[in-house]
Amino acid sequence: MARDPEAINSALSELVQPEARGRLLALGLARGMVWTNGVVPEGVPERLSSTTLTPDLLDFGYGILALALELRDANRDRAADAQFQTNEALRVAAEAIESAVRRGDPNDGDQGRHLVISAAAFHLAGYAARSFSLLPLAALDRNLASHERCLAHLLRRDLIVLRSQIIQWHSDPAHSDDAVAGRLSDEDDEFYPEDAALIALNTEYHRALGLADTALRVGNRAIFDAAVAVLESVVSSAGEIGNVPIWWVATLTLHLLRDLWDQSLHVVLPSGPDIDVPARWNDLRRDFIALLGARKPPHIELWPSQIAAAKRATDPTDDLVIALPTSAGKTRIAELCILRALADERRTIYVTPLRALSAQVERVLARTFVPLGAAVTSLYGASGATLIDTETLASADIVVATPEKLDFALRQDTNVLDDVALIVFDEGHMIGVGSREIRYEVLIQRLLRRPDAANRRIVCLSAMFNPEDPFFKDFGDWLRSDEPGDSVHVQWRPTRQRFATLDWNARTSTGMLSFVDGEQPYVPRFISASPPQKRRQKPYPQNDKEFCICAANAFARDGHTVLVYFPQRNQVEPLASEFRKMSDQGYLLNVKVPKPEHLAVAKAIGREWLGDDHAAVRALEVGVGAHHGALPRPFLNAIEQLLDARKLSIVVASPTLAQGIDLACSVLIFRSLKRYEDGDWRPISLAEFSNVVGRAGRAYVDLDGIAVVPSFDSQSRSELHRLFKALIEKSRGQRLLSGLAQLIWRISEELREKLNVKKDAMLEYVLNQDDLWDDVRLAVAESADEDEEEGEDGLEKYLSDLDVALFSLVEPLETEVEELATTLDEILKDSLWKRTLARVNEDQRNLEVALLQSRASWLWRNMTETQRKACFYSGLGRKPGLFLHEQLDDLVEVLCDFQTAVVAEDGDSVAEAATKLAQRVMPERFFSVRKLPENWEDVLAEWVKGTAFSEILDGRKATDAQRTQAFIQDGVVFRLVWAAEAVRVQAIASDHPRHDELGDGPAFALTYGVPTVPAALLCQMGFSSRVGALWVTRQLAASFKDNEGLKEWLRENDAMLEDSEFWESEDHFLLWRHAAAPSGDEYPRLWNHKSYDVKAKWNAGIPTEGTLTRIIPGSGRAATVCAGDLSPLGTVQLPFDPHGAALDVSVDSSGQITINYFGTS
Repeated sequence: MARDPEAINSALSELVQPEARGRLLALGLARGMVWTNGVVPEGVPERLSSTTLTPDLLDFGYGILALALELRDANRDRAADAQFQTNEALRVAAEAIESAVRRGDPNDGDQGRHLVISAAAFHLAGYAARSFSLLPLAALDRNLASHERCLAHLLRRDLIVLRSQIIQWHSDPAHSDDAVAGRLSDEDDEFYPEDAALIALNTEYHRALGLADTALRVGNRAIFDAAVAVLESVVSSAGEIGNVPIWWVATLTLHLLRDLWDQSLHVVLPSGPDIDVPARWNDLRRDFIALLGARKPPHIELWPSQIAAAKRATDPTDDLVIALPTSAGKTRIAELCILRALADERRTIYVTPLRALSAQVERVLARTFVPLGAAVTSLYGASGATLIDTETLASADIVVATPEKLDFALRQDTNVLDDVALIVFDEGHMIGVGSREIRYEVLIQRLLRRPDAANRRIVCLSAMFNPEDPFFKDFGDWLRSDEPGDSVHVQWRPTRQRFATLDWNARTSTGMLSFVDGEQPYVPRFISASPPQKRRQKPYPQNDKEFCICAANAFARDGHTVLVYFPQRNQVEPLASEFRKMSDQGYLLNVKVPKPEHLAVAKAIGREWLGDDHAAVRALEVGVGAHHGALPRPFLNAIEQLLDARKLSIVVASPTLAQGIDLACSVLIFRSLKRYEDGDWRPISLAEFSNVVGRAGRAYVDLDGIAVVPSFDSQSRSELHRLFKALIEKSRGQRLLSGLAQLIWRISEELREKLNVKKDAMLEYVLNQDDLWDDVRLAVAESADEDEEEGEDGLEKYLSDLDVALFSLVEPLETEVEELATTLDEILKDSLWKRTLARVNEDQRNLEVALLQSRASWLWRNMTETQRKACFYSGLGRKPGLFLHEQLDDLVEVLCDFQTAVVAEDGDSVAEAATKLAQRVMPERFFSVRKLPENWEDVLAEWVKGTAFSEILDGRKATDAQRTQAFIQDGVVFRLVWAAEAVRVQAIASDHPRHDELGDGPAFALTYGVPTVPAALLCQMGFSSRVGALWVTRQLAASFKDNEGLKEWLRENDAMLEDSEFWESEDHFLLWRHAAAPSGDEYPRLWNHKSYDVKAKWNAGIPTEGTLTRIIPGSGRAATVCAGDLSPLGTVQLPFDPHGAALDVSVDSSGQITINYFGTS
């Protein structure tokens, strides 16, 4: 008899409280963090060693699970808004069972079954990724019955294996009715009615799973209902005969399948004649679902975190603000929005804050949309917008770009967005006081103010929003232009987030791992000192650097992927070098070295770009990756690919990680929580901390993501722990304020300090000082601090950023100075800046407005319209913009010579022109790095001539080598390219008499470090060898000038390029093959629909025409022909490779099978 749902709900409400059963769940989770193979380390709290803890947890978990399932059944008869919430109870049940057995005694015969039940509970609670992570393949070998193994395969989405197992069950003669009847009638066979019932229940269970798989594959509700009916019968029969194991599995499977159906792409994505979508939508939707369903593992449903946003994705008028934690599925939402834009035959721009993230996003989107026939590309390079960039932006279906590249292109031609239906802003929290963040905010404001803004959808994705923050609502209202509707915010994470400290005890020579949340479990001897080895004379570790390395090795021991984070990029390579040193001394025994074939590409890149003796290359040889912004982009790509393929145990990374680079890990170790800025060590920002810790915990790999702060020095430990806990707490409530508002406030603070004005007198001072911005006291003071990271924070930078914002916002630029205040008020009336100011006090608001108007008026009074336009088109503030404009004739002449040299493929002349350009523009701080390497002119000359970068670094001391890397990546590829492109667009804007002589040559040479356009285009397509690109284009006399010409050249020379004997270097051939034909099944190619007619070998006669039939691939081209429940009907030999494709099948009256194939050619 069913119990009262209200009573069940009341009981569950008490049981899910942390205090339930004496905080039993917290104790179980605490033990789970510290025990291994059922053994609890010595010295842990006594309550974690209790022999009753495991049975208590199992009793607790199964009890809650049973109640939660009963409540879910009751919900089926209740309206959606009156249903009971069961997810929290299911999570508690799953965690209780998980903590009872995971990492427990591997010889426990019931461990596998409990893990499957726990995984199912996690899935029902909405944590499919945790469910997958709980069931590694090894767990499926732990004494599981066929039905339990089937459920495990379903939870893991091992649908290929699941189908094979279902077919195998149906094909086994021992499971036939005749065989069972024969055994029952054989008096000598110890086979009883309960054994026959068990086989019958299993057969029906397998049949139900086969039907459900078919329903989910084709989106057929009637077949799904049939599967449910069969499962309900299994549950009922199992209950009647008292078969508890099958009852649990069948019940959980029934609930699981209902969830899968409700969350499936077939159900969530609307289709049919009654919805308001373009004609292409239904076909695109069909192919999109089929494509995802053919992946390994198949993507057949959406996560709970994605459902709300997905249901709105198909409305092109609905601007979305999506706030989901890292790894919670934001990109899939973007893909659904892109699919809708493609259905309208309109284009998409996907904006990412970093070049590296652009490359990652391009790969992800290409994997989805290239098979569907869409062109996916990036705007390459760090700054500026070449002619090829502009063409790409105006034509490709999906373009990935940084804000700088998109902004620069829009300044040249606003019409490139005319047929763009969707703009996606990834990492949308990049609203702040930095230059990039200010440009990001201003770019969005300009897009919102375009006359055609209503024809274009904006989707903003981020993991950093706080829905309790009123400024978050302002942000959403701003992006949605105050249209009705809410932002989508879900706090769901695919993994648990845990924080811990690791403290060294010099007296006992041990390190204690202590978790700072929950029951605060600890491992007293997580690390122990190691005796001296080889030439070492002291035990290990001896200092905080060695302790950090020791910690990484200890976590690697438990199979974790470790990311060591250092806020200072100039400290990454020294730490990588120390890792190699400790490995050489024999102290990195737990770090797995990748196989040589896995490291081959990365090492080949490292040899050319860095040299065999470079710290990053030597660390890679022992399984440790190094990642920071000054390392060459090809090398970073290789590190990211190795980590993504789970080939690296440890990566040492810098702040590039905090800005969205997808370097997920199991354990994050903070090398420091501070960065050296403005002459002092300052805590990292809340946004940086939150984004970095979000990298800990890999979906579909980890159950827990752990962020750890190691402490070797006991004297500074208390302060470090306080800072860590403060960052944890405050990062959960960070605020999203207008970066422009923050910028102007910082300017006011700088002005007060430099001009010695009291805070309460500042407003009056600004209003009454017409010459405020000419005051000599505002002059810049140089910083020569060696510990300072490269940058130019301070008043000059802030003013430059404000100038860029003003030139970008004020339209038209010929506005009279007397009209500026009114114009600015109109331009910014609905801006994020205005919304932020509405929440501050009146004095601060008035001061911000006064400063903004004062600076704008000063700019307009002191600059001509031509000068303002020069700054606008080049995306520069007043000082750097005028610096170029005032010597425009000379700079145009240099760039014309530069272009001529590139066209002539004259390396020496290219080097001479590049050096002249640098000498002319680098006196302006914006176009230079603060710490130049020795003989920087030689570095630049050899760079553009295509000399191997390792040769450029050769012989330089460590500090100078780092400066050389930073000079090329920041000073040349970013700043000098910006200068070159800025001069070009200023010349065009001013109709300079020689502007027609300018071209992409200088930008290509400076960006890719080669003196010819063909070599640069090869580098742009992904060929990681500059030397090889220059050699092969000269060897084959390449003369192409654009991407179409490149494609034709590749076709003409394919045979030669694929011949290893042709290449002068094994490394060059290896890197060419990696660029031209990437390995792996995920390299995107166009998918096509084809039809095949084949003859089958039927088992027992031809099925009735119209019988639901499926083709299940076997080995090679052999396949099994199955009914809808996956019972075998026959076999067939296919004329194509069926693996990885979507197959729809029909049978005619003659037994001929028609297969509709959707896959690669």
